[in-house]
Amino acid sequence: MSDAAHKANRAAQPAVKTGMGMLGSWGHPIHPATVHYPIGLLSISFGLDALQIAPWLTTGLTWLKIMPPAAVVNVLSHYTGAAGLIAALPTLASGIAELYGMWQGQAKEKGSVRQAGKDAVQKKDVSGQFLPFPFALGRPRATSETATKVSMKGLEVFERAKLYGIVEELTLLSLFPSTGEKLKVTMTHAALNDLVLGIATYNWWVRRQSKDLILPPLNACLSALAIPIFIYSAYLGGSLVYEYGVGVMRQGEGADIKRRQDKEQ
Repeated sequence: MSDAAHKANRAAQPAVKTGMGMLGSWGHPIHPATVHYPIGLLSISFGLDALQIAPWLTTGLTWLKIMPPAAVVNVLSHYTGAAGLIAALPTLASGIAELYGMWQGQAKEKGSVRQAGKDAVQKKDVSGQFLPFPFALGRPRATSETATKVSMKGLEVFERAKLYGIVEELTLLSLFPSTGEKLKVTMTHAALNDLVLGIATYNWWVRRQSKDLILPPLNACLSALAIPIFIYSAYLGGSLVYEYGVGVMRQGEGADIKRRQDKEQ
């Protein structure tokens, strides 16, 4: 990395740490705490827009008093979409900080930013295929370094290994998701979210030019397309926390508990 890149990286660190919620001794990951508002608001907007593709359904829901008249639906969809875009700003900023922090951490481990990106594309982990566990009194004990890489599936296998008294070296790739895979999932999650936000922004821009906030059929189809993309992207975001452990016990009180647990092992 060049001197200019090093200087830029150092200058970016305060903003990155703030975006990750690392505020001194206190902190909490900001990104997972802010995703709910844009997901809820944009989902409502996309759903209402997509109903235009099936006017018979819209008519039936309006007759049943489940949905307001079409004119009201246009207004509701427009402003929930606008509110969703505004709510997405802190989510987007904190997500960029998380991605930057993850990428820089892997670049340091793997030698370069380019190599970290290449490994992510290939879903490859170059840190080694085998990980020896330290043993105490015949019981395997994971270190704090490996604990951050444990997946739920890996934990199940690890507990079974303890149950049956297996004390040989365990294959890292069979128990833990590769760091390259984690970065690739993060990049895919980010790219899909950017696509969804692009559709929402385009819908808002087109609709605001209409006197009655009417959305053209093409945009209604884009909204319908955005819904499954949004759902899948949200699923990937959840897997980053629950499967890959991103941000888990990283800072604040959670980090203190983790340090105490490591000392007790």
